[in-house]
Amino acid sequence: MKMMYGLFFGDSITYGEYDGVFGGWVDILKRFALQKFHEESNELILFNLGIGGETTEGLK
Repeated sequence: MKMMYGLFFGDSITYGEYDGVFGGWVDILKRFALQKFHEESNELILFNLGIGGETTEGLK
């Protein structure tokens, strides 16, 4: 069994701060991936590490 991880870094757009309906693009992608690979969903782990107001310098 091969585990696959996805880490998403970014600002409030990544975090989905103002998207109360869908939760932002990372959550949309996560739901799509889990639905598409539902048989392997235990092997796919995605982390949304977006932080509102984050910058590239702050991330480094």
